[in-house]
Amino acid sequence: MKRLMLFIVGCLCGVLSRPTYAQTTLLPDSLAQAPDTVRSWTLRQLGDSLIRVGQLNTAKQAFEEAFALSKRINKPNDLGTSYRGLVLVQFNY
Repeated sequence: MKRLMLFIVGCLCGVLSRPTYAQTTLLPDSLAQAPDTVRSWTLRQLGDSLIRVGQLNTAKQAFEEAFALSKRINKPNDLGTSYRGLVLVQFNY
């Protein structure tokens, strides 16, 4: 019985300590369950805003995440817009 309790507690600690998708990206927690197209759009908008304020490293991360997401969902327009953002970041370095 003691081993079973230790196992259950260990499993719960492992599950609870694992970060969610939104915590490992630039997206807020409120968009963790949003459709992929919404998350991709948000990341691109965030990247554009970050370029305007000069945070190029973070903008690059946002555009890279948007690009990967657009590739995964196979949306050519979103893919092109994400790629444009990556080019803008490189141009501004």
